[in-house]
Amino acid sequence: MNNNKELLNHIKAGGQEAHEAFKSIYKDNYPKVSHMIFQKGGNEEDARDVFQDSMIVFHKMVLENRFREESGINTLIYAISRNLWYQKLKKTKKHEDLSVVEDTKGVDVTMDWDGFTQEKVVRSLINELSEDCRKIIRLYYYNEWSMQDIQNEFGLSSSQAAKNKKYRCMKNLMDIFKKKGIEITSFNV
Repeated sequence: MNNNKELLNHIKAGGQEAHEAFKSIYKDNYPKVSHMIFQKGGNEEDARDVFQDSMIVFHKMVLENRFREESGINTLIYAISRNLWYQKLKKTKKHEDLSVVEDTKGVDVTMDWDGFTQEKVVRSLINELSEDCRKIIRLYYYNEWSMQDIQNEFGLSSSQAAKNKKYRCMKNLMDIFKKKGIEITSFNV
């Protein structure tokens, strides 16, 4: 059971089908999530807790039809887990050196700046972009708008035109990261 649509249908159906779908998702994702948590200073209990919470968030998103399938299930589970882990670290103050800024779209930025949170750094760099780029990034990444919604908001001719505009904005943002000396370890916009 590897097909996203098939997994989603099984989850929505409930019962034994949902159970099998979740087993498949667990098998595919738990090792990656636990590895990430171990790398960030967590232990087995942390990994289990975060993964369980991620599965609950994911299940709720599926049942409420909020999973738009713009990324794969595995990408979403990892992103939810990563965000929950960082929230937990922030609450427990285990993580003094915020060493990675990552978003659900694959931008991974390594940094070591005392006194700044990831969010403050990213927001301050986003503020250096043009007004349109700030708005596109906010709408897409923070408000989770679709390309169709962005197309309509900006009066663009197609969803592809919206994707191209978002890509250019992200490229500009990555250029700002580079100018500030923040190493970019991956960039999949």
